[in-house]
Amino acid sequence: SVERYNAHLETKIDVKDLQEDVDFAYQKLKNKQPDLDWFVPMHQLDFKFDSFRKAIQKPMKPIEFYHQFSQVVGEIGQAHTFLIPPMKKMTKKENKHYKETIGPFSQLGIHFEPEFIVLTANNSDDKSILLGEKITHVNNHSVKDLYQKHSKTEYSDGYNKTFVENRMSRRFSHYFTLEYGIQDTLKLQFE
Repeated sequence: SVERYNAHLETKIDVKDLQEDVDFAYQKLKNKQPDLDWFVPMHQLDFKFDSFRKAIQKPMKPIEFYHQFSQVVGEIGQAHTFLIPPMKKMTKKENKHYKETIGPFSQLGIHFEPEFIVLTANNSDDKSILLGEKITHVNNHSVKDLYQKHSKTEYSDGYNKTFVENRMSRRFSHYFTLEYGIQDTLKLQFE
């Protein structure tokens, strides 16, 4: 059920279970991922996954585990190999409500930078917001903090850095919703 799934997201997972998840995921990657060692030698990947597994010393909620484990998976250096964060599910009633609305993020085009987001499109009713404006806070939450936290969970092929910024720009609303829930309105603070 939705309620049971969402309750699980707030429940800490036992250390042994987390360690088994790391072992299971890494074994699947070794068996299924072609050229797993294309950018990083296999002995280094073995060391990183093993070190992470051993470093798990306390229970974690699924989102905490995601943030830490996604950084280890990112060491592989292949953009198509990534973790998806656990998101709360909505009830049928909530899905219906939001399906019939246009969210505030869908009205804006943005480019996510390490310190701010730049407005690239404005399809909202508020035309006083000009393209090129730099937004530093959304609903009093720092764009910089959000970037620093989630840029660690995004990666590209090899050492390419531009892909991460472009992907983060497309996924800004996803990160914001993951942290702060669905928002009906946005309060933007400009630089």
